Parts: sequence; structure tokens; C-alpha cells
Amino acid sequence: MAGPVSLWHWTPSKELSGAVAQVQGTVAAALTQWGSSVQIAVRDGDPTGETIYTTEPRSFVICGRLNEFEADHGINDRKFGCFEQFRRNLLRPEVITFDELYERAGLIVSSNTRTISDHQVPAVDSNYPADSAVTGWDM
Repeated sequence: MAGPVSLWHWTPSKELSGAVAQVQGTVAAALTQWGSSVQIAVRDGDPTGETIYTTEPRSFVICGRLNEFEADHGINDRKFGCFEQFRRNLLRPEVITFDELYERAGLIVSSNTRTISDHQVPAVDSNYPADSAVTGWDM
């Protein structure tokens, strides 16, 4: 969070709000450049009769970690609540933290664990790198 604007309200950091604006602009520019549909053609240019529609592609901003909301004696509920309100009321892009992304990836990998030549592919270890380049909420 950038800081409290009142006793109960925190604003997103300029890095997070800037990332959201950048992603929204990039998606808008891509849709303008490519259009909302693409006619598929084979290598020699003959159309296949297939069309791909690209209206409102999903987009993401990955920032910070959930432990940024921890204080000396627990979670700062006000700051965390403002973060949740911000990201849940934002239509696009989806805002997730690095640790939430890591957890999602772990669930995907563990659901796809299979045996290959009698060796089981391990699930993702929960000890991932702790540092992130962009923080979502200034402390």
C-alpha cells in the first residue's frame, strides 16, 4: 500500500497502479492492432475457414507477497482488506501475488503428477524463492 488516506483506507502503490494501467493499455493496443478476430490461413495463404476471436483476453499483474500485510503481532486487516477490495473490484487485469501464483502452479503440477518409467514426477516444493521484484503495497 502506498499509505493510508484515512484511518480505514489504504491506496495501491504507484507501482501496482502503474502496472495495472500498463497491462490495460497493452491489451487495448493489441486488440486495436490485431482486431477482435483473425482468419486462419495455411502457409500458402489459403484460408482454412476458421476464425479465432480474441475479445477481452485475460491479463494478469503479479506483484508482492501476502506476508507484506503482516505486522509484528499479526495481519494488518485494514491494509489486507483494502488490497482485497481493490483487486476483487478490478475487472481486468487479475491481480495476484507471487506466492498465490506459486500455490496455483503447485496445485496444477500436483494434479498432473504421473509415473514416467517407474519414476514419479514430484510436486512443487513449498520452499520457493522469497524475494520479488515488484511490491504491490508499500509498507
